[in-house]
Amino acid sequence: KGQVTVHVRKGAKGHCWPPTPRMAGGDMPTLTEWRRSGLEAFDDASRREELKYGRPPREEQSFRTTEGFSTFGKESNYGDMVKWLREGTLFGEL
Repeated sequence: KGQVTVHVRKGAKGHCWPPTPRMAGGDMPTLTEWRRSGLEAFDDASRREELKYGRPPREEQSFRTTEGFSTFGKESNYGDMVKWLREGTLFGEL
């Protein structure tokens, strides 16, 4: 069971969008690898402690997509969400 959202970047043709943040260096895990490793809970605890002591926030974790050609994360710039597709809906690249 799952769901997917459809996003559209609006603007003039040829408009240069701000880059999606990328983590520098090292191998970037997939979301599944990240969650299975237990690092998600460790990262959440570390961020709470940094906030508690007033330390500057670190860059959010980014993830490699399953096919390995793209990345995504909380700070990714997808554009405006225009549709929320639920289980049983067909979709593809536009």
